[in-house]
Amino acid sequence: VNQKGRDIAKVLQQQQTDGKKCSQMCQKRFRKDALASVKVSRDFASRAKKVAREAATVWRREHAAQMEKTGQMPSYLSEAMNKNKKEYREAAEKKRVEDAERERVRQQKRINFLLTQTELFAHFIGQK
Repeated sequence: VNQKGRDIAKVLQQQQTDGKKCSQMCQKRFRKDALASVKVSRDFASRAKKVAREAATVWRREHAAQMEKTGQMPSYLSEAMNKNKKEYREAAEKKRVEDAERERVRQQKRINFLLTQTELFAHFIGQK
């Protein structure tokens, strides 16, 4: 009888530990799922806002381009767009000219350096 009592106690104790392990694993799993869903919903909202902004920008540009092609754009908008394009072209041209001048000065300095080095070398060799 004592053997049976001990066996039953062991079985009950094993069932309790198994139950605790199972409940801990379930809690862990549900916490993980809950955190993932919160992160996804937060991430989804920010991505949705970003996509909406980008889409609005694209549609605005397309609409302006379409209006300009068909000639339905108000004159003040057309003038502003042309003015911005003109300013952009002028700035790009100015930058290109400045870069060319900077490159010309750099090349001149390089040539001067090479000439002075050549003269120094020739003078050094001439003395030997």
